[in-house]
Amino acid sequence: MPLSGVLAETKIGWKLIFYVVSGILVVTACIWFFLGASSPGDHRLITKEEKIYIESGLNVASGKALKTPWKQIFTTKGFWALLFTHIGAVIGFSLFFVDMPTYLEKGLQISLKSSALLSALPYVGMLVGGVASTSFSEKLFKKGYLSLIVCRKLCNSIAFIGMAVGLIMLSIIGPENKTIAIIALIVALTSSGFWSAGYLMNYLDLSPNYGGLMVSITYCISNVGGVVTPIFTSIILRNDPADISRWRIVFLITAGFSILSNTVFLLFATSERQEWDDPDYLEKRKADPEELKPALKPDTTSE
Repeated sequence: MPLSGVLAETKIGWKLIFYVVSGILVVTACIWFFLGASSPGDHRLITKEEKIYIESGLNVASGKALKTPWKQIFTTKGFWALLFTHIGAVIGFSLFFVDMPTYLEKGLQISLKSSALLSALPYVGMLVGGVASTSFSEKLFKKGYLSLIVCRKLCNSIAFIGMAVGLIMLSIIGPENKTIAIIALIVALTSSGFWSAGYLMNYLDLSPNYGGLMVSITYCISNVGGVVTPIFTSIILRNDPADISRWRIVFLITAGFSILSNTVFLLFATSERQEWDDPDYLEKRKADPEELKPALKPDTTSE
């Protein structure tokens, strides 16, 4: 974002932003092509220790084609809680990412170059929040202070309620309080970084084997919110981004949805690993229950 502000001030203007970003994407694609791998075990640069650490930590089925338990996934309350929470996160993030530079320039009357620099600060906070939340959550859980699901819900609440508080602050602040508005932005996005240890990790809690699949589904659906948010904002602003009173409506509605999303997560989220995560789950469901019982049970009486 700071780079975009500088590029927009050149003779080429805003077009240079797209040229530079396109070049970065080409370089990124090349790096991905040469360094990517289908699995940790297939990566040519991974060490034996790394491979063991990653694969044992994920506890995933190795080298086995999995049959997806679609019905079980879509009838799990925890999955629907994640979907709704993910939608709320995308709506909030889209507002900040797409519309906030416009708010800084038109609403708070900060120059394009300055607003580009200031727009980057909240994302620095988001990075800090994301890293801090994972360490914070891990320590609370490993020391036995909180259960895993309580850690997830605590971090998720910090993220969504913090974002809501920042948005409510923005709805009250006008262009005469630019510094406080910037602080509110930083508070909102720094807090949102805590969802890294909240709903985002909860996918793997439910199912290490199908966590990636669930993320793909919820990302696909929640991105509709990312498309609708700037359209919805434009309708409320009536194409007049200098109208602070209408920005207040946008901020308060988004804050309300953020609180609602977290409430759904608090009520319905679970950290229990689902039985359908078992790669053999569908086969076991088809088998005769008697056939699944072991022929012999270990004798524990002698112990």
